Amino acid sequence: MEEFFGAEDHRRYLAWLEEHPEGYVLQLNGPTDQKLHRATCRYVGGKGAEPLHGDVWTAHPKRCSTDRGILSALATGECRACRP
Repeated sequence: MEEFFGAEDHRRYLAWLEEHPEGYVLQLNGPTDQKLHRATCRYVGGKGAEPLHGDVWTAHPKRCSTDRGILSALATGECRACRP
C-alpha cells in the first residue's frame, strides 16, 4: 500500500494510477468518509479527469494498492460510480 497526500505527491500519484490501472484507491475525506474507488475512477483522477479540490488530486489523502482486500478493510463505503 502506498499513501499520497499534498501537492508534492501529485505527480507521483498520477504515475501510480498510470502504472496500476487495475489498482484501487481509498480516498480519505474524514474518519467516517473513506471511500474505495477503482484506479480508473474519474473521481480520483482516472481517465484524464480534472481535480475536484484545487489543482491537485492529492488535496485529500489517498491510499493505493493493487490488493483490494487491504483497502476494503479500511473503507467506510464504496464509490457508486465505479463500483470497485
